[in-house]
Amino acid sequence: MKKDKFYFSVSTNAFQIEGGRNLHGRTDSLWDWFTKTYYHIPPVNSTAREINSIVEASDFYHKYPSDVKILSKLGVDAFIYNLDWARVFPTDGTKINPMGIQFYDRVFSELVAGNVKPIPILFHWDTPMWAEIKGGWTNREILTSFKNYCAAMFKYLGKYTDIWFVNDENKSFTVDGYLTGQFPPCFQDENAFVKAVHHLALSGAIAKAEFKKAKELGYVSPDAILGIDDDWSPPVIMAGVDADQKLIDNYNAWMRDLWLDPNLKGTYPQEFLDYIKSKKLDLKITPADLKLLQDNKLDFIGWNFYRPYFITSKTALIPEDQLHRPPGKLPFGDFQIVLPKIIPTILNECDQLHPNTYKRVCKV
Repeated sequence: MKKDKFYFSVSTNAFQIEGGRNLHGRTDSLWDWFTKTYYHIPPVNSTAREINSIVEASDFYHKYPSDVKILSKLGVDAFIYNLDWARVFPTDGTKINPMGIQFYDRVFSELVAGNVKPIPILFHWDTPMWAEIKGGWTNREILTSFKNYCAAMFKYLGKYTDIWFVNDENKSFTVDGYLTGQFPPCFQDENAFVKAVHHLALSGAIAKAEFKKAKELGYVSPDAILGIDDDWSPPVIMAGVDADQKLIDNYNAWMRDLWLDPNLKGTYPQEFLDYIKSKKLDLKITPADLKLLQDNKLDFIGWNFYRPYFITSKTALIPEDQLHRPPGKLPFGDFQIVLPKIIPTILNECDQLHPNTYKRVCKV
């Protein structure tokens, strides 16, 4: 990953394992609200989503010393971990909680002592509720608070590691949080969506600017790197539908490039700009915003690969008996995402990798 060094790592995040949700000054995040409001344990054999309590989780807050020993014994030499913004800044964007800093300092110290490199992620969906009630990522004011948060993390934890991530899976957070309503903050609002997308992109540039300052101040090593993590799913044209390079390109513009280009190239895909204009959405991307992105590009990409997505054009009509559920259509793009029942046959008989694309042309 860095200097030809391969790290065998595990990965998780604060709201999934820490527990200790109300201890030592911490206040609620967006996911505390969500799990309290929509708590649901589905019956056995149900495919419904489980929304469980995170009040205790696996109690990493108290058990991290033994957990780190387990990592060391397993031979794991890195630990990718989303920090909890609400534990460090529990009341607003200016007042640091000393016990929040102390907790992460102890965790990172324990990791380093166990020869496990900490690789922090600054933000993975758990917006503090004090920020969310002001609009969260739809409100540009969050960027000032995020800047302070980044500066504090680099100052107090920068001595422990030279690999950092700003954001993780912005696509899933914004699409499912601001368009489909499946994840918190549970919106179905295109204006909220584009604002959140842009402000998250700006947060990456702001973090990089603070990263540079931290290097100058000696908080972070000069060769430290700061990246962004994405969960792009490579597209596969569904069998029986004509392969179309334009469809692949359109899918990748929306499902890959939009989440990477602003922080790696300093630009947005034209499809996103056209969408804002055609829908008359309430978002202004200023020249100053673009300059901030251009001047503060991130250093590397992390890729969470879960699955490919089977896609067709939005106008394709697929018989219901060929799909597990209705096609997934989003307000943007020329594609729809489908889950065909014939996936095993398709995967076994994919035999031609189409050049210059990320799809396979499959026979059934």
